[in-house]
Amino acid sequence: MPQNMSVLRHLVLNLLRQETSFKKGLKAKRFKAALDTNYAEKSLSLFFEHS
Repeated sequence: MPQNMSVLRHLVLNLLRQETSFKKGLKAKRFKAALDTNYAEKSLSLFFEHS
């Protein structure tokens, strides 16, 4: 189970790195995604665009 969470965390961090509409650091992007569901959906939609 911890390996699965590690892979998921790595995937999400990579998606946040690719997201360019919010020009801040990774820590700020994680915080924004936690508070703003629209931003989180926008960031996660990058995964489905590349698949």
